[in-house]
Amino acid sequence: MIRLSRYEALVLSDWLHRMMDTADFDELVDRDRAVWSPLYRISGTLETSLAEVFRPDYPVRLQDARNRLLDALGEVGRPTGEACCSGSTCSASPTTFRRVGSSLSSC
Repeated sequence: MIRLSRYEALVLSDWLHRMMDTADFDELVDRDRAVWSPLYRISGTLETSLAEVFRPDYPVRLQDARNRLLDALGEVGRPTGEACCSGSTCSASPTTFRRVGSSLSSC
């Protein structure tokens, strides 16, 4: 089972909504077509569990979620040489995530 915070679920749902059905994303996933099945399941689960996407303040909630996740990440995933908030340059290395089961739930 995969557990996501509301912030993670909101950001991932938005990203999947924007990426799915774009030529670049489809081309990448089509290299291993079996991946479409879990992508559709994850996307559908997120869409049906997030009432925030239907609220008028959705853009504000989404930006708040993005900011909170970025703050928690710190320098992880920041491209080498990209300026940090402090104005210095960073050389953070990406982190590794592991799969925890086969279904998705949000908390």
